Amino acid sequence: MSASKISVAKKAMSLIKNKQTNNMVLGIGTGSTVNYFIDELADHKNYFYGAVSSSEATSKLLLSLIHISEPTRRYAI
Repeated sequence: MSASKISVAKKAMSLIKNKQTNNMVLGIGTGSTVNYFIDELADHKNYFYGAVSSSEATSKLLLSLIHISEPTRRYAI
């Protein structure tokens, strides 16, 4: 099952990676598939400004993997 979730996360990343801007704030959902997406997103952390998540758990994962800079942390809620 995780192989399909990883595949979905990679596909989602491929859909947005060329559209990211350094002033973009991404909306991130919640769930196990989103966790794989955040893993993919970590490789592109310098191409967007921040992220808004729908849960505390997702925010914690974003902050731990992406190491969002202090000004951006306000968006990881």
